[in-house]
Amino acid sequence: DQGLGHYVLSVADVDAALAFYTKALGFQLADVIDWTIGDGLSVTLYFLYCNGRHHSFAFAKLPGSKRLHHFML
Repeated sequence: DQGLGHYVLSVADVDAALAFYTKALGFQLADVIDWTIGDGLSVTLYFLYCNGRHHSFAFAKLPGSKRLHHFML
């Protein structure tokens, strides 16, 4: 009923991404979660929403190139 479930991006600049999605596009910040994935790899995930879902979009600075990490319908 609410369309696209969510999508997750890997970004190079977390501060710039947060400013763009909240200030320019009007998303609201739902959660920030620090996650350790083993072998010392830690990421901070930012979850944002623009509808009734907990989150419609998330991003983090992940190893590797900037890209779409995944999406859920």
